[in-house]
Amino acid sequence: MTAARTTLPSARTMLGLLGIAGGLGLLAAFVVDIPPALNTWRLVLFCAGAIAIAVAAFGRQSAVSPRWAIAGTVPVIVANAGYGAWILLAAGREQPFAGDFGLAGFCLALAMWLADAWFGLVALRIGAVPRWVALLLATGSLLAILGIDRVELTSPAQPTVFGPISLAGIALNAAAWVILGVAILRPGRRTMAVAVMALLVVGGLSACAPAAGPSMPPPSVRPLPEGWSVVPGVDDLGVALPPWLAPFDTTGAVFASEVVPGGQGGQGLQLLAEGGRTAEPQPGTEPLEQWLAARIESPIAGRPTFETVQLDAGPAVVMRRLDEAGTTRAWRIAAWAIRTPAGTAALVVDGPAAAWAGREEDVERIATRLRAGPAR
Repeated sequence: MTAARTTLPSARTMLGLLGIAGGLGLLAAFVVDIPPALNTWRLVLFCAGAIAIAVAAFGRQSAVSPRWAIAGTVPVIVANAGYGAWILLAAGREQPFAGDFGLAGFCLALAMWLADAWFGLVALRIGAVPRWVALLLATGSLLAILGIDRVELTSPAQPTVFGPISLAGIALNAAAWVILGVAILRPGRRTMAVAVMALLVVGGLSACAPAAGPSMPPPSVRPLPEGWSVVPGVDDLGVALPPWLAPFDTTGAVFASEVVPGGQGGQGLQLLAEGGRTAEPQPGTEPLEQWLAARIESPIAGRPTFETVQLDAGPAVVMRRLDEAGTTRAWRIAAWAIRTPAGTAALVVDGPAAAWAGREEDVERIATRLRAGPAR
């Protein structure tokens, strides 16, 4: 009797399947809503899939040009591994896109797209994989860069034509990895044709559905720190306040001020939060940066800085300003303009510069946890 043998998938087959899964996972966001809990792992899978395809194609490419194969493969592995690690570390952070950590994420995302584009150009030169797919990968990767927030060509708060162009680039990148994965599993024109037709169907569905496209990992939904409470305003406005801020008016907007212990004197921080229906006047087509600056105009205003951020309530622009710097009257301001379904909401926290010591993290958490639209 001859014992039956079980044929295990080869390593190359497993890598090809991983690459296809990663690309399809990214494309899925253009067709269906992805639960926030799965978003982080979807992006990590995409990075792992890109690495898998690069490794699987290495043998074929090195047979033609070993040096070019190494030059194209190593950057993809390093950049996608780095960005995938950042995605995992970003999960659970209040504002993963802010500060030095956010800057690191920007640099790693930029490196990932550039490495993918470089791999496509190298593959185009070598010719061991279909050249048109390599060109698709290079083109899509470069277009995807146009949508990175710190490039400042577009943002959720201030959308421009570069937003859709960037999303198209992301879709092209993901589609190219899928097609390369199919080519690794079953090389041949008929198989490639089937893969392309399937992706065209996905593209048609995405054109008919309102897709947000792939997104960065949202902050995890976690309980508030001990002592914090949510103060409701009108409509859907809700402000999470730390114990050192006491609300004194919630009839329309939410007003709160810092509780300064008796006998210490001085002035603490103060807060104003307005929902999308109560913040007047609304900006309309006016840039949010200009709208914020006009709302807090002052003859002694310092030079403001602006940053695009993602809050729980929606995409936002934050303005930070220090008035009368270097004097005993120095006054620090942080203001957010948030796009919500109901309109543009506003949050302003200001007070003496000295009173901000030890409060910065709490203020950022207030902004992140602000509820200014339909509860999600």
